[in-house]
Amino acid sequence: MQKGEISINEAFTESKFRLFKTYCEEQQLFYLKDIDREVIEKFAEVKGIGGVKMAAIIERLAGPVGNLQLELLDSSALKKK
Repeated sequence: MQKGEISINEAFTESKFRLFKTYCEEQQLFYLKDIDREVIEKFAEVKGIGGVKMAAIIERLAGPVGNLQLELLDSSALKKK
């Protein structure tokens, strides 16, 4: 199985990612390949999402199960609460 074909639910199993998984379901995003910079930037604007949660999501996406490159995401430009 290629990395992009891994489901978001499989890649983000911990409870700390609950809001991100819910957001993805609402946006009808089901696989890692569906997540791009625009998705991350829009999620960063959701109420209750701060820098720590965003960093964890970006780290997971850039890690071994990810399909995004870290340099695609400028975490300093994302909304911090």
